[in-house]
Amino acid sequence: SLEWIMEIVQDSFPDLPRYDQVTKVEEKDWVLHVQQSWKPIVLPPFVLRFPWHTDDDVQEALAKGSSSSEQNKSKVGADTTENPSLVELELQGGIAFGTGEHPTTQLCLEFVRDVVQPSMLIMDYGAGSGVLGMAACKLDSSVRAIG
Repeated sequence: SLEWIMEIVQDSFPDLPRYDQVTKVEEKDWVLHVQQSWKPIVLPPFVLRFPWHTDDDVQEALAKGSSSSEQNKSKVGADTTENPSLVELELQGGIAFGTGEHPTTQLCLEFVRDVVQPSMLIMDYGAGSGVLGMAACKLDSSVRAIG
């Protein structure tokens, strides 16, 4: 029971503040709940989305991305509704990696955007979703990626 666990914690760590009242939270898949709060990520020319994102979610992210900075505005363009220069990547993000939110992922996506050449072989040596290899392959269909 919860009370028994609280007693063990209190006995094991007597210096911790005592919590006499604990509120039980609803049972749900908290990982899924958190993942569904993730918004599409715009890193021009890439748009990272997840399976539960609707096209409206993506358009909203594009609108925010294009209005949030002149840099994004110049890369994405004013009309993002049907911009063929955008490269959409659908991810199955993990808890720690593969979401596209981490600054190193964003820097690496910028690098991929800047260096990919036709027929390149790319090694995505990450610990996440394979987003870098997928991004390279989406930029040019002759690129091959391993990882």
